[in-house]
Amino acid sequence: MPDTEKIRAAVFARAASGETLYAREAVLDVIDERSHDTVISTGQWATIRHLVDWIDRANGRTPHEVAMRILKITEENGEVATAHMAMPGQYSRADVADELCDVMLSAAVALVTVAGDTAEDLLAVQWADVRRDTRNFTTCFYEIVASIGRAARTYIGMTGQNPRKGVTHTREDVAAELCDVILAAAVALVLVTDGKAEQVLSAKLAKVAARAETVGA
Repeated sequence: MPDTEKIRAAVFARAASGETLYAREAVLDVIDERSHDTVISTGQWATIRHLVDWIDRANGRTPHEVAMRILKITEENGEVATAHMAMPGQYSRADVADELCDVMLSAAVALVTVAGDTAEDLLAVQWADVRRDTRNFTTCFYEIVASIGRAARTYIGMTGQNPRKGVTHTREDVAAELCDVILAAAVALVLVTDGKAEQVLSAKLAKVAARAETVGA
């Protein structure tokens, strides 16, 4: 079975009754062996690309839709702030980790949308520079906020939506800022999961993909 089919079979596994399984362990079995050298593994990228295809089929890929995918990152990061501020009472570290996964996945969807087949390589190059990052959680959160703002600004510049400034940025500029969002969120995820970021992200991605499958992904 080709790798992509193996991953898909794992993520979208179904029980005999037809109900979607929570396929965490199956996904972990097909993660690339070199995944510790990347922030998002090869297996995870395969699922993210499938989700992007599904969103494209449902919503198209107009400039407005792309803008909404970038705006979605802001929404998810707001939920990180809510969970973190309410710890340890109403929310837990696991809740914060879950919301950070949402930031990473929404940014990855936007990155694939903007950068296409180069998304994985672009992120891998930047990850090599920050994989031993020692920033604390608050600093990471502020960096996520700053990177989202820059991503939005560069997208406006790429599409020339500010009539006073016109076209000021490129698709590569937008992709670079989206990579920064993912990386800052990844460092924060490592902090709140005691180094188990890859497993937590894999489980979250499996859950999202399985949910998408139930509505026709």
